[in-house]
Amino acid sequence: MSSDDKMETEETEAPPVIPEEEASSGRPSKKRPRSPVPDESSTASLQQAAVSAASAAAAAQLSASMGWNGLYSLLSASAITTSTTNTMPTVEQVEQAATKCVQECPPFVHLSKTDSAPQLKIVDDRRLIIKGGMRGYRMSRATHGVSSGNYYYEAVILDPPPVSEIAASLPPNVRMGKKLQDQIQQALIDEKEGRKNSTSFGGHVRLGWSMRTGDLQAPVGYDKWSFGLRDIGGSKIHCSKRDDNWGGDEFGPGDVIGCAISLPPKNEDGSSSGPNVIKFFKNGNPMGEIVVSKGKREGGDAFHPPDGVYYPAISTYMGATVKLNTGPYFIYPPRKQTAGIKLQPVSDLCKPPAPVDEAISKAQKEKPFRKSDMLQKFQDLVQTEAQVLQNFYQDHRKSHVKEIAEEREKRNLSTSELEEDEFFVKNE
Repeated sequence: MSSDDKMETEETEAPPVIPEEEASSGRPSKKRPRSPVPDESSTASLQQAAVSAASAAAAAQLSASMGWNGLYSLLSASAITTSTTNTMPTVEQVEQAATKCVQECPPFVHLSKTDSAPQLKIVDDRRLIIKGGMRGYRMSRATHGVSSGNYYYEAVILDPPPVSEIAASLPPNVRMGKKLQDQIQQALIDEKEGRKNSTSFGGHVRLGWSMRTGDLQAPVGYDKWSFGLRDIGGSKIHCSKRDDNWGGDEFGPGDVIGCAISLPPKNEDGSSSGPNVIKFFKNGNPMGEIVVSKGKREGGDAFHPPDGVYYPAISTYMGATVKLNTGPYFIYPPRKQTAGIKLQPVSDLCKPPAPVDEAISKAQKEKPFRKSDMLQKFQDLVQTEAQVLQNFYQDHRKSHVKEIAEEREKRNLSTSELEEDEFFVKNE
């Protein structure tokens, strides 16, 4: 081996330097090795990543406050990345995410996906029609509730499935009493011979108002948290206690039931400016006992609920199907109301999505991204989602006006106010 090779070998295999205190004691040192000091370039990179995360988080927060749920879901996920380019989704990604979000949670009052019993089925894209299961009442609540004010919604009772379909869908091992068995047989005979069902067998409905704490695995009126109206006899129900003689009317397919609630605002001293009231209407006419005194209409109160937040609630059974109409137009606008009470449509509880130009202006004003190119990209994404929301909302409004017009025409009711609406399309 040459002297040069020997020197290289010795340098390569040089033993590690042992600290003085470790060499003297014979024990390994307990001191931890020092962390490497980052250079200026790595420090700048970390700071840039932190700015990216903060900007993405600010943009996500703005998106959440404006109801841009698709953009929010993408930005909140990208806020934890360490690359500026990775924090911004593409226009295609936002359009896809926005479309998915708007289908799951439309930008108007609808039946809540997360606040409905899983046995029920919401059968339309706008999430307004609910169909009951086959084994017991279950409840569905709307997405928005009333805490103060006077509000109204309609429930349109749709045709139930055929008796033969209901009977075929019952579990093979279901246990039924003789009375129910006889009702099924008679109902099947009526259907086969083209007669109206002469029994009580089939779909049934209870509807009204419920707090969030009302039991979804039970009908409206089952507990102290909900107040309901029963289709059989028009009975009112609360805490499972039924009142058949309060002045209610029986209802069924083809009828339109109106549900009104009045929660007067509080005075400065905390006292109420009037009683809390729930009223029901059938085809526009009030239920209950109405008294006219000195030209003023009073009465018709079904319930006097305590303070709280109350949501439109519908419970169905054995395939009964109901369509929620929160307004702004109604098939039967409530008539002969109690003096001094002006009802608002429940649809007013949900603010319409911002127009596209307003959404872009909001993004420009808030400036969640400092760099002009990033801000421009964000505005393009905002425009994409805002357009998806506007398209869905406008399609809903067009369908709403058209459906109310058709229902009124079937009942020989006036459509003049509908014809003045910007979304009205005259049938050719």
